Amino acid sequence: MSIMSIFLNWIDINKLDMRIISGHPEAVPFFEANPHLICWDEFSANSAAITFLTANLDKVNWAYLSRNSAGVQLLLANKDKIDWDALGYNMAENTFLLYEDNIDKITNWMPICKNESAWINKVLDGNIEKLNNIEIIELSSNPAAIPVIEKYLHLMIKYGLVMNPYVQDGIYDANTLFAYIGNRIPINYCSYAGFVTFLRHNRDKIDKYICMNTNPYAEELIEQYLEKEDMDKIDYPDEPYWLPLLSANPAAVQCMKKYIKYIYWSNFSGLEEAIDIIRENIDMVDWNALSGNRLAMNILEMNQNKINWKNMSHNIGIYIDQTRVNSENKNKKNKIECKCQQQEQLYNKGTIMPIVDFEKITIHYEENLGPLYYSDSDSDSDSSDSV
Repeated sequence: MSIMSIFLNWIDINKLDMRIISGHPEAVPFFEANPHLICWDEFSANSAAITFLTANLDKVNWAYLSRNSAGVQLLLANKDKIDWDALGYNMAENTFLLYEDNIDKITNWMPICKNESAWINKVLDGNIEKLNNIEIIELSSNPAAIPVIEKYLHLMIKYGLVMNPYVQDGIYDANTLFAYIGNRIPINYCSYAGFVTFLRHNRDKIDKYICMNTNPYAEELIEQYLEKEDMDKIDYPDEPYWLPLLSANPAAVQCMKKYIKYIYWSNFSGLEEAIDIIRENIDMVDWNALSGNRLAMNILEMNQNKINWKNMSHNIGIYIDQTRVNSENKNKKNKIECKCQQQEQLYNKGTIMPIVDFEKITIHYEENLGPLYYSDSDSDSDSSDSV
């Protein structure tokens, strides 16, 4: 395979945005042959480019490299060049090695609190007191942070905990949780299997937020809501705000076959799941959005004058080798299928059974948790950012 043939043969390389392309692992062989086209910021974060970056350290952007999951060994050899806040975004499991004896260099804990890699527990343990309330909320909702959440449960905040997918998986009774959160968090748009199962048993609680639920099992609930909504009475100038969001929901694609005239094509055209409907309605598609749709390459090839090449540069479908994205999609599909099977079992049992014992978080420890929302009086009495 020649260097140029990493791209589909009809792709006009001169029209691609090289800043975006520089971040794609698939494009590394192309840039090794054409180093003058490299945008070194994005290339420094490219996980497939470490060998080439190591040979060109004078061109590396170290803030971007600090985020590179394949760059830990290179960072260990160049600790004086690390951007310590950017390092918090790094997903490599051995990232914690870089923080040894360097905790004092962290000025922004938010990237670490949001990072869904297990290494964050080793860095956060013993440093929870350095976090402010907003960072604590993010940490409370992080499914990778369960070890520190359990150890410092008295410092966690309820709002974050009830949004934590791992905590949600351990909820033993959705009815209890529904009462526990006082209806103040719309469970209709939460894709957690237990919430959707709860709604399947309690269809009177289905509301407009179901249109944003991405759980595949929410499809029938979305369809029920749309039938009740009487779409034919919708006046486009005054359309409900959820209608554009509905068109962006992959779980609602099959439902939208009945409501073609209500589709917001700027959202719908980017959905891979919608490609069959798109093919049948080419005259209605949004070409800016379609230019980023990986499964629309045949359509785009026949309509090259309509392509938005900046959006096209984000489209992994421009490459011949689809191994990486196919693998990622397969893993994602397997996880969804596993959740759906679990959900079907729960539905057949007619109850929500425990997977992880988090009853102590949602019930017994309620008096130790922070408020779901801070009132004005709370913020007045606690003006400090720290916990």
